Amino acid sequence: MGKCISVNTTWDHPTQCLTYKCVLGESTGIARVSSDLWGCKDEFGNCHPFGKQRQSDRCVTTECQMRPEGPVFYPVEIGCKFRRRCKKVDSSWINRRKCVQQTCQYAPGATAPNVVNSPYGCRDMKNRCRPFGYVARDPENVCVSYKCTAFEIFSTIQTGCPWQGKCMQENDVWYDQEGTCTLYKCIRENVGPSNVQMHTLSYPGCRGFDGECLKEGQIVTKGCTKYQCIPNSGGLVIVQEGCSYGGECKVLNSTWFDSETCTDYSCVYDSEANDISIVEKTGCKDDDGKCFTKGERKKEGCNKFLCNAASNFRPIRMRCEFRGECKDIDTTWKEGCITYTCKLVAKGPNFVQTNIEEIHGCIGDDGKCYDIGDELIEDCSKFTCTAGGVMQESDFGCKGFNGQCMKPGDKLEVDCVNYVCDGQAKSMVPVEKACVWKNGCKPVGSKWFDKESCRGYSCVLDITDNDVKITERTVGCSVSGECKRSRTYQMKDCVQYKCTTNGQLIPKKIGCEWDGECADLGMSWTRNCTHYKCVITQEGPDYIQTEVQQQRGCFDSHGKCYDVMDEVSFGCNKYRCSMGGNLDLIDSGCMDRYGRCMKPGEIVEEADGSEHKCVCDGSSCLVVVEVKGCRMNSTLYPFGARLRDGCTVYECQNRDNCGKFVPVEWGCFWVDRCYGPGDKWKSDRGCSIFTCTMYQKSNGDVDMVVARDIGCPFEDECKQNNEQWRDGCFEKKCRVRTTKDNSKESSIKIVSGGCQEGVGDGMICHAVGSIWEEHHYDGCFKKQCYVDQTTGKYTTTTVGAACRDAYGSCRPIGSSGFDAYVSGQLRQDCKCLPEGVGVTGVRYTCGDMVNPFQCEGC
Repeated sequence: MGKCISVNTTWDHPTQCLTYKCVLGESTGIARVSSDLWGCKDEFGNCHPFGKQRQSDRCVTTECQMRPEGPVFYPVEIGCKFRRRCKKVDSSWINRRKCVQQTCQYAPGATAPNVVNSPYGCRDMKNRCRPFGYVARDPENVCVSYKCTAFEIFSTIQTGCPWQGKCMQENDVWYDQEGTCTLYKCIRENVGPSNVQMHTLSYPGCRGFDGECLKEGQIVTKGCTKYQCIPNSGGLVIVQEGCSYGGECKVLNSTWFDSETCTDYSCVYDSEANDISIVEKTGCKDDDGKCFTKGERKKEGCNKFLCNAASNFRPIRMRCEFRGECKDIDTTWKEGCITYTCKLVAKGPNFVQTNIEEIHGCIGDDGKCYDIGDELIEDCSKFTCTAGGVMQESDFGCKGFNGQCMKPGDKLEVDCVNYVCDGQAKSMVPVEKACVWKNGCKPVGSKWFDKESCRGYSCVLDITDNDVKITERTVGCSVSGECKRSRTYQMKDCVQYKCTTNGQLIPKKIGCEWDGECADLGMSWTRNCTHYKCVITQEGPDYIQTEVQQQRGCFDSHGKCYDVMDEVSFGCNKYRCSMGGNLDLIDSGCMDRYGRCMKPGEIVEEADGSEHKCVCDGSSCLVVVEVKGCRMNSTLYPFGARLRDGCTVYECQNRDNCGKFVPVEWGCFWVDRCYGPGDKWKSDRGCSIFTCTMYQKSNGDVDMVVARDIGCPFEDECKQNNEQWRDGCFEKKCRVRTTKDNSKESSIKIVSGGCQEGVGDGMICHAVGSIWEEHHYDGCFKKQCYVDQTTGKYTTTTVGAACRDAYGSCRPIGSSGFDAYVSGQLRQDCKCLPEGVGVTGVRYTCGDMVNPFQCEGC
């Protein structure tokens, strides 16, 4: 504070609820400042004494207390408000409006409790809140039951279809064996996430030859005849007849081949005989031993052949094969700069020979194709396409800096450089160079002088890079607008300057102008009891400012001037101003450390155990001190002895010939013990961390301060400042900041996050901007994760959709001709159509319902 405070004086801290008092140490007797923290500061900056209570909320009453983490308003009565009532801390209740279980929780160090919601149950079909595990039966189907799951929705746990007083399971298939052989199947329709409808599908059947029940469409064989169950046509209907061949049944109108005899057989109906018979046809055999029937065609590459009545293969179409394509005879086509023509060379039985002729053009530097004889103008040159695809160059020149064409030998001047068109290099080549100087050109070897800068310049050719450059040399210095030569001296205002070779003025001889003359720097003289001296007052890189200082008469140590014979006392000494401006000592003594004067030879014993004696030698006096130790409360302690006062340890030391107790160890007192500098400890409750910190003041004093740092409470843990951790799809970080009143606040910030797909072990996190695909029973949907700029929440949105067929594959918008389940029924010939803005949904348009019993395993 920079001032002395009397013992027992008290004063308040300007910003904290803290009172200071100047007291004497009980054991040391040394004055020190004690502090008394007497209250808490509220959010408005007002102080309240310990024990004062205030109601911060209807259900929360706080009291100003001194806690391990410091003075705080600590809750003494805590509760949570719920429907005009106060709930106790850690109590739980059911909020059926929100269908959640609410718990009143309080985190140590918080200003108010928090109502935490946890899932409780599900909404049933009548919007009533039911607890987890509650089982509800479908009022319209006694075979369907739902159970409230942890995902807060009812999930089906039992499905079935009622049949003759009992429940048939989902996907069960059964016959009416005693009746009409009707086939039944119990299927499920997912109306919503928590709602299903069961349907009993019926399919008429037929009675078989042995009395068994057959389903619609089922085929049975008897001999070489196949019968199909078609209830609408009266039962079993012949759908296929066949011929018996080699112990096998051949289907009517079917054909088969005997590779040994190279014969084709056909099972046909003979109308004349009104019976089924087998017809034989002998075919042709090629060079590889493969058989072909008469009239059958074969293909070899791009050529086609016909097996004729003479068992020979006659070519019926001849073409050339070119890169996987077939070209007709005598057709011409072009690719790149090559023209192709398909030619027939020869043909015969089982034989065709073709050839592709090529004519090459030219490819210019522009990438275009040119025919033979075509000309190309490129930059300043002309090219002609010749046979063989070669571009021949003629009539070439150079391209100027402005894009103009120049003939070989033409010259051009740009920026003091003369260029000539080199016909061999086809470029502009510099032949004569000069230096650019103030919008003009200086030829190589020329020299000139600039009066403004006192410098000379030369234009030279640098052989290292074959280019010109301007060299500079310093000629002199600029003084008052004139150019002075190097190594000369100039006088200005009693200061002599030297002009250096690099053009700078350096002061060499410095003086002061006084009474029309120049006095050297440092020169002193006296006139009329006044002392004069030449000194420098200011100086810079290129200037010096001097002046003559003066002093009169005799000056004491404080700079006061006295006339001759004037007497003045300083401490215990008396002086007289004599001729020449000197103060002579005329009387002397010694001054002790308390400001009292001692006579020569006087001895004083001090309370600190030291002995002081005034010793004079005729010209000066001094106090000789003999130190024996430190005296405290009439007790003399030797050097090195130590005493403790609170958390501070003092040691008896010899300081400036004086025995003093000097603090050598410091500490911080907290609750019931002392902590050393740098020690850290945690509060019993909350997220507070305390550090004993030592501060060294500019005057040498030491302050011990208990610094308090806080962390972030998270799930019964205390996260440190800047600590990061993972919570679901979010990367979180603890941030601690200092407020305007030097208190600290902690908060948990989201560093990065993503969107969540699924829960539990199957949870997947998606980064912002990423796109993924989710498969649902009603379609395939593309999802994208983004951050809502208004609320800052991570949101999943649908950016694309596709249909899903009966086999789980995704079908794009516009695709058709696939089977799919629609409203729980298998439909055929479906088409996928978009629905919603931006194709966020799909809908199906399908044909007839597919009979699920037409194939095995359906």
